[in-house]
Amino acid sequence: MFASGVPRFERAVGLINTAALGTAVAECLGSSRALFLVGHGIVTVGSSVATAVMNAVLLERACRLQILATAAGGVTAAMQHPGRRYAHAESDAYLLRSWDYLVRHIHGNGSHGNGSHTVEATGSWGD
Repeated sequence: MFASGVPRFERAVGLINTAALGTAVAECLGSSRALFLVGHGIVTVGSSVATAVMNAVLLERACRLQILATAAGGVTAAMQHPGRRYAHAESDAYLLRSWDYLVRHIHGNGSHGNGSHTVEATGSWGD
């Protein structure tokens, strides 16, 4: 999903609060699912909030694994160019199943199995 790299938006900005900045971010993002806002954080996109969140979760996991692999001597050639080995992880169906898993893990069994979830009557996540 991120093996080909993640674009970097290098302009020094605080908030993306103008149409011009939004356009610049969108152009930098291109067809990627994520973007690093250098010195600020990340932006992820998806067909739904759930898929955008899962893209953020998977990007964080990929970053952690990259750091660990680098500390252990580097990434093997097979992992530098994985081809379509992990193509299944790019589908919305996979991302929504992963979302449902995380929601069930947080709430118990509150998932509807379709990327939506039940929020308790208090309007909170039960924290």
